[in-house]
Amino acid sequence: MEKQNSQASHAMIAMIDWYNKFRDFASRDQENQTYRLCAFEAASFAIKQCEEAGFCPRSLITDAYNYAAKYNFDRDKAAA
Repeated sequence: MEKQNSQASHAMIAMIDWYNKFRDFASRDQENQTYRLCAFEAASFAIKQCEEAGFCPRSLITDAYNYAAKYNFDRDKAAA
């Protein structure tokens, strides 16, 4: 049980770090494709860590979740 709590704690710390990186890149000029890609990658990692910690990213880090979903939609739409 202690090992599981430790893993969840580490995942939460990593999630917060990635989420902060997402917020930094998302606040920059989104016309710049590099910033948009960095924000998407950071959001993706934050979502993954949030899930590993046992939380729902859709309700905990909503803005990162929505950003990743929008970016995926836009990328799929552009490819069509």
